[in-house]
Amino acid sequence: MNFRFPAVFNKEDDGYNVDFPDLIGGYTCGIGMPNSIYMAKDLLRTLMIYNYYNVRDVKPSSVEELKKKYPNDLIIMINVNIADRYLK
Repeated sequence: MNFRFPAVFNKEDDGYNVDFPDLIGGYTCGIGMPNSIYMAKDLLRTLMIYNYYNVRDVKPSSVEELKKKYPNDLIIMINVNIADRYLK
């Protein structure tokens, strides 16, 4: 199953703090953008596997909507594909 949610990347020293405003339950960080995106994918995968029945009907916010709410941060859509067997 494919999941796609916007993540907010807040610049902090040599890395980024990452949050998914539409999903409750975690945040992450990374050193540099490639590592931060990797960590964001890992967090989204974890949130979806462990909270699937609570968040399966959550509709992702639009990037434009979040840019207004977080004008100083980067908004990036994060996509993960999870095998159905992990969501049961």
